[in-house]
Amino acid sequence: MSYLFVCSLADVHETIIKEDKKFLDTFILFINAIHKQGMLHQLANSKDENIWWVKDGAAESLRGLLAGGVGE
Repeated sequence: MSYLFVCSLADVHETIIKEDKKFLDTFILFINAIHKQGMLHQLANSKDENIWWVKDGAAESLRGLLAGGVGE
């Protein structure tokens, strides 16, 4: 016995949203983080921008960057 299922694209989207809402809500945070990281990398590759790209950097090194000096 075979069945023929006819549904619209809207029906498919509605089903995905209902069944995967929790996953999609969680995934949005991850996508936003990746997007921000990509923007930072793009700025860091620009010759016209200075990016303070250090982990646990000292505030003094940031002051030097803001004053036009070279960062650490």
